[in-house]
Amino acid sequence: MSMFVQLATFSSASGKFDEKKDSRSINEILRKLQDKGVRIVGISASIAGELSNATAVYVITYEANAPIEI
Repeated sequence: MSMFVQLATFSSASGKFDEKKDSRSINEILRKLQDKGVRIVGISASIAGELSNATAVYVITYEANAPIEI
């Protein structure tokens, strides 16, 4: 199996993220990947931008035979 990544980004114009909504979205991505038989290796997050316009980027690393499109 090879390693691949899936990116997920969330923006906030107010500087506040909706953690419930974002968690549901991330969990949905993870579920879709796992339903396709991948092995999730790791998830990392970072925030970029300024308080008035921030973006959270999640990098999901997974093992699969080929990249998965979701």
